[in-house]
Amino acid sequence: MDSFGVQSTTEINSCSRSVCLSPLYYLPQDKIKNSAHRALTVLGLICENHAFPVSAATWGDEIQNDDAQLLPGDELSWENFTLACYRLFSLYLQKTDSGTKCKALAALKGIFVAHPQLLLCMDHVGLFDEVMDDAAGIPLQLEALECWRNILMVGTIRCSFCLSVCLWSC
Repeated sequence: MDSFGVQSTTEINSCSRSVCLSPLYYLPQDKIKNSAHRALTVLGLICENHAFPVSAATWGDEIQNDDAQLLPGDELSWENFTLACYRLFSLYLQKTDSGTKCKALAALKGIFVAHPQLLLCMDHVGLFDEVMDDAAGIPLQLEALECWRNILMVGTIRCSFCLSVCLWSC
């Protein structure tokens, strides 16, 4: 340790704990995971409550593309925000941790609530079969059912609102 109480890089590398290798402080893996879960939740809510324009025609190509990379920070804009979030959520949905998968699926729900037409595209790639498969595990299946329920509830509310507006204007 130096005079400021900071461990050197070699001392950090020799630690047996699972830590973030920062020369200034440690972050246990649980804190990193919790921060990622919070970030997924917030991004999902942003996608749900701010419907950014999405072209359903090009969205099918994006879903079929397995090699899609995260967008660099300098290319991120409000026009491609939903696309960037979809790529991020899909990346986290491929993780092995069931809690992270559940948070990623809940975040994807935000995109589907804002853009229900994208659900049809996701059906073609087998997302529903993947998350409802027995191998997915019970927590992910329960999260999937909760997400589908929320999507249907929002859709029902939208239809009821549109119907009441139509009846009121007649």
